[in-house]
Amino acid sequence: MALKMSPVSRNLHAKVTLLGLELEDMLFLAAASAGAMLVGQFFFSDRYMFFLPMNWFLLLMVLVIGVPGRIVRQTTNEERERIKRTVEAYLEPVVHEIKVRRADLLGDLKNISKRSAYLDLGECWYVLGQDAKGRAIADPDEVPAECGVIR
Repeated sequence: MALKMSPVSRNLHAKVTLLGLELEDMLFLAAASAGAMLVGQFFFSDRYMFFLPMNWFLLLMVLVIGVPGRIVRQTTNEERERIKRTVEAYLEPVVHEIKVRRADLLGDLKNISKRSAYLDLGECWYVLGQDAKGRAIADPDEVPAECGVIR
């Protein structure tokens, strides 16, 4: 019996931004701003820069320098595509069709569209079971050459 699958409609590659920054960038800037506030408060509590307490001045400098810096630093589409191609290279799926009845195996071997869909995903292997008397349900030669066989 084949598994029934339903498509999942979501785009995992969607880029969500606010002011050109992704969530990770905003969290980094928030942590850097908090660090600047603490440094200014504890180490430069009696100093002022342009009539601002040093902790507020450092906070503003982190934001004024950090926001454009993070926007410029974001990877380009070309780099993202290169990374995506690299990930796809080691995430190639393998389909294992487990067959315990000969009729089921022969029915699947006649269904070329199903086999080609499996091969489009990656590799396709047929796992051949045994009947009640312990005989194999098929010979490995009966399975097409583009598919593998596990006995």
